[in-house]
Amino acid sequence: MMKRILLFLFLFIFVLGACAPAPSPEKVIETVVVTELVEGEVVEVIKEVEVIKEVEVIKEVEAVPGETIWRTAQDGKPFRFPHWMQQHPVMKLMTSGFLQACDDYGLLCQLDGIEGDDDASVVAVIETMNLDNTSGIVTGMFFPSRYAAGLVAIERGIPLVSQHVPASLEDVPGLLAWSAPDIEGFGIGAAKAMAEKVECQGPVAVTQSNIAENENALSEQFVKTLKEECPGIEILDTQPMGLDISASIPKAVGIIQANPDLTGAFDTCGNGAQYWAAAASESGKEPGEITIISMDYTRPNLDLIKSGEAYMLIGQPLYEECYWATVLLANHLVGLPVPFDNFVPAPLITLENVDQFYAINDLAEAQGE
Repeated sequence: MMKRILLFLFLFIFVLGACAPAPSPEKVIETVVVTELVEGEVVEVIKEVEVIKEVEVIKEVEAVPGETIWRTAQDGKPFRFPHWMQQHPVMKLMTSGFLQACDDYGLLCQLDGIEGDDDASVVAVIETMNLDNTSGIVTGMFFPSRYAAGLVAIERGIPLVSQHVPASLEDVPGLLAWSAPDIEGFGIGAAKAMAEKVECQGPVAVTQSNIAENENALSEQFVKTLKEECPGIEILDTQPMGLDISASIPKAVGIIQANPDLTGAFDTCGNGAQYWAAAASESGKEPGEITIISMDYTRPNLDLIKSGEAYMLIGQPLYEECYWATVLLANHLVGLPVPFDNFVPAPLITLENVDQFYAINDLAEAQGE
């Protein structure tokens, strides 16, 4: 059953707070239904929120009977979400955030997903999209290969919000906004956690899926901070492992065999906890003997935290970033001011707080029912 739930109200308050004050602001009290996670349980709460609206820029949009003002502003044209790896747990969390926002705001929306991790296919989806039947696009503008296709849509007057990685107007002129976590910030947090857990004893492995700008930035910040926290600690050269878990396991086993005294492993991708845990087991290591820190609150990763096979996850806000990106598009259509930079918090997940992230997975899975 579809659940009409407005998640993470703090994002709304946090991002609106970043807007410059309007010359003639109008304060409006809105009553909204939100959910809060209390001891792992999802609880609906009614709250009154003071929202500042810039009256000069708000369009006169009157909803037709049976529609929200946002749906009316779409004029029958859906929001689109081009993406890859549509069956991957990470992508399912992302698309569920998009669909939940569409549900909460009564929007017309469409997923445009492909199987596999071929970015050229995602670009082809964007390039062949019927822009005459599109009112807005949510997609990650984090690969240069996507810039040109995104610019075509923007030049046609289609608002585009990027997600997952902070974007630049220099790379994508005319981009409406981006919604993403602070990559360097959680690299610092992960490094400090690793330093404490391994007591500054190495060697520590660093791996990532591919040589990509966002993963490079994360691994570089992790290495920099770990060296600051633990001068003299041995950190192995960063290794690309690919996106296929089965192919990554033997690579991780090879690193362990070459470094039998390995104390920790940090991976910048959502598959990292799974292949490092499997490699540690195959190498005869006890759960927790190698401190594994990786990304994403997918259910398989959470299970590894519960079992003690992985130590910590960086909770990239996969669901939340796409939810908020969609809200930004919706508000833009009705003339509300939209800030360009939108950082979404990324909590560190350990055994102490892991249960509440199962609840987020439950919400995402219910969206597909």
